[in-house]
This record gives sequence, structure tokens and C-alpha cells, in this order.
Amino acid sequence: MPGRLVRGVRRRVAPVVVLIATTACDSPSTSPDSAGSNLTPSLARGGIPGPPGDVVLPGHIGPPLRVPVTLPPNAGPPSFLSNVISVGAGASYSCALREDGAAFCWGNNSGGQLGDGTLNSSAIPVAVAGGHRFTQIFVGDVAACALTAVGEAYCWGLNFQGQLGTGAAQGAIAAVPTPVAGNLRFRTLGVGLVNTCGIATDGTVWCWGRNNHRQLALAVPLNELSLVPIPIPATAPLALITLDVGNWAVCGLDAAQALYCWGSKGDAGNGPGGEDLLEPTRSGNGELFSAVSLGSLYSCGLAPNGQARCWGQRDLMGEQGQGSARVTSLTPAPVLGAPRVLSSIDADDNNASAKTTCGLTPAGEAWCWGSNETGQLGATSTEMCVFTSSLTYACSPTPLRVTGGISFRQVAVGDSHTCGLATDGAVYCWGWNAVGQLGTGTLTDSSTPVRTRRI
Repeated sequence: MPGRLVRGVRRRVAPVVVLIATTACDSPSTSPDSAGSNLTPSLARGGIPGPPGDVVLPGHIGPPLRVPVTLPPNAGPPSFLSNVISVGAGASYSCALREDGAAFCWGNNSGGQLGDGTLNSSAIPVAVAGGHRFTQIFVGDVAACALTAVGEAYCWGLNFQGQLGTGAAQGAIAAVPTPVAGNLRFRTLGVGLVNTCGIATDGTVWCWGRNNHRQLALAVPLNELSLVPIPIPATAPLALITLDVGNWAVCGLDAAQALYCWGSKGDAGNGPGGEDLLEPTRSGNGELFSAVSLGSLYSCGLAPNGQARCWGQRDLMGEQGQGSARVTSLTPAPVLGAPRVLSSIDADDNNASAKTTCGLTPAGEAWCWGSNETGQLGATSTEMCVFTSSLTYACSPTPLRVTGGISFRQVAVGDSHTCGLATDGAVYCWGWNAVGQLGTGTLTDSSTPVRTRRI
């Protein structure tokens, strides 16, 4: 797979679904509040063309050619997303939930991730179709899900491992929000690379997707998948109040702040890896946590006192924050140089080699560490991390404060880009922007936060 030349360094591209045609012309004037319904390839909003009609998804292709973006002639002065209550970032796309319950997404749409009824990528936010009013949104690698006020779950995007939970065949695309099967009601969800899990309103835990590392525990045989939600069996009753899904594992916290994980043992923080965890198991080396976020072969959490702690199977770009890349801690270890107290943390759970982690202080300062190859730390880094003998990336194995002086109430890490929700309800993104995942109406990367616009 060819790499993408960035700042004189050739990047190894992680396998994400990015399918873009190579011709471009002026796009029509389309408001993000109007959802498309035509699945035939057409020119995307913001000037990014959709995939050719003969493409069979999923196809793992490198980054798209940088085509010029021509905004609609009647675009006028830029306006911006506002009144947002939640933001998420995936593999080259992003989503936000407005306070009125309307969801918007932007960036790569080759697998229907934008949920607008088309397969057209967009450099500006487009409204998720269906007229639903959601209260929570969850963004995964190539699929997103959302909950209504009564806990109804809808998912959209690429179902290449059954992670939509709609009963659709493996590899199907849902270009609009589609109900999760089973008539379940959920308190919360977690969307990972090949799995989705949720805590139902009765406290039971359900998962769906691939079981390649026992993410479905013993509910289905190893390496098989479930296209619909199935309950997670446990020796002792689970009482989780929150959960998160990574590449190969699932973890959650109970009311006593105890951490339980199942799936890949290397993500659990109990020491050396080995056999997968067959059922929810007390994890984190017995430590307590107020928050947990699973990444790609690593995990991070916040101790009850707000201290950031990370662990995992492998550190590549300093994403565990141990002061030097490739220093791996198999049990929770303090993130060196981080603010003494963080209120939230987000690990990079996208299938990426250039990983990043970010956290927020109670005052709204955003701090990030790990890969900075495309400016996804939002700050200038001075170190280079060696990925292989011929690949080096800009990085910082200790936290850097995101520039711009913006006060955030949420930060979300995607594949080589990051988005943040400001305390005033505005959305800012920074990092890689090859398919418009920053939502600025351009394809220009930014190493500093830029405000996400709309038309």
C-alpha cells in the first residue's frame, strides 16, 4: 500500500475504508439540514466526489487523492455548527449532536458513515437522515450509533463485521440510521472497530459484531459473529454503569469504580497478555477508575483523584504517555507530565498505527500526546518517533496543551484527527483533513483547532 508523504516522512496508512473517485467539479448548493436519499454516486457536498459505482465495499485503499474543493457558488459568508452537546471522531469522519437532537456528520462517507442517505463524502457537516431526535451519539471506526430519549438504538455505516446490530448481512451498508434489532432499550453504547456493546436500561450488557478475541465472551464460538445483540454471560451478575469498546476488548466500570474487561487480555491492564478473557473479569490490576477509554491495543483511564493512567500491549508513538515511545506498561501507569487532575480522557480506538490520546482538565484545557504526524495533537511537538527503520513520525510521548486558548467540555480522538466541543457549543477539529473530516469546507490539514462550519 503506498504511503502518504507528510513533512518529508512517509506514513504507513492504516487499513481504513476510503474510496474516492478522482474527478471533481462544482458541487450543488445543499444545506446540512437537507438529507440526501440517492445512493448512486454523485458529487459530494464541498466538492469531494463519491465512490465509483463498481466499488465493492469494504475495500482497504490508501488515502484519497487531494482533489480541489469548490464550495457552492451561493455559499456566502461562512457559518458554523453551534449549540452542539456531543462530538465524536472516527476513521476520517466526524459527527456531532446538536441540543435539539439533530445529528450531523462530515468527512469520509464511503461506507455510509455520514448517515445522510448517500455515499458521498463531505467537507462540511451534513444532517443525518431520518428526522430522529437523539440524546447521545457514539462514533466508531467505520460505523456510528445514537440513542433516543427512550433508549432506542440506531446505527449507520459499514457493517463489515456485524457491528450495526441490525441483522443485515455482513458487509452491508446502512446509509441512514437503522434500528438495532431486538427492541432493546439502552442507557449507553460503545462502538469499536468490529464490535458494538451497550448497557440496557435493566442493567444487562449486550454486544454484537465479531468475536475474534472473545469480545462477545462465550455467547458465540470464537471467531464467529453475531449480526444482532446478544447478552454477555458472566459468572457473577454485572452491574456496569458505563462501558467502552476498543479494537479487541470491552471494558466497563461499576458503581464502585471497579474495572471489568473481556476480550483481549492485553487491554485489561492485569500484567502480561495471553489467553483472551472469556468473560467479564476484574481488571486494571485491581485499581479503581472514574473513567476508562479503550484504544487500539492500549487503554487509558482516570483514577478517582483525576490522575491519567495508561497501559497496553504495545506503545508505538508515545500514546501511553510514558515519556518515551515504545515504553509499554502492562499495568496502569501514570501519564508523565500530564496535568494533576483530568476530568475526561479519550484513547485512539481507530485501526491506526499513528495513535493519539487526549484528555481535559476541569477548567476545559485540552491536552494530547502520541502521534503528531498530521498535527492531531493541536500543538507543536519537537520529537520524532521511530516506527520502523524507514518510518519516523512527529510525536510527543508526554502531554502537550492544545493551542488556541479554547475552553472545551469534550474531546474526541479519530484516525489522525481530533475534534473538541467548546464550552460555548461550537465544534473545533484539527489534524488530518484529506477527506474533509475537519469540516472546514477544505481539504487542508491544520495543526491548530479550526472551527467546523456549515452552509
